[in-house]
Amino acid sequence: MRHLALTAAALLLPALASAEPAGLHETLRRAQPAIHRCVERSIRAGEDPGRRAEVVARIAPTGRVTEARLAGRDAHPRFARCVEATVERLRFPSRREPVTVRFPLWMR
Repeated sequence: MRHLALTAAALLLPALASAEPAGLHETLRRAQPAIHRCVERSIRAGEDPGRRAEVVARIAPTGRVTEARLAGRDAHPRFARCVEATVERLRFPSRREPVTVRFPLWMR
């Protein structure tokens, strides 16, 4: 599975292999502004969103996210909930089988 990197300033995406689920790259790219707002809210509230975390999302064949989790020891819980809720609202293209994607977030 490919890893995608999201920073507070820009979404850094590696070239995706043809085996990647269709639409994964574009859907995550479109989510960047919403995740950026989570970072900004956390900083404004005096919380530390952490430097690095990993998002794990389970995507149903319908394209709906059935579960999203932010794994990172140093992420503030409120920031984690914001990112998880943002990812859970994403809609990916439908596919034949469920898929789990993992991508790291790096905050600068």
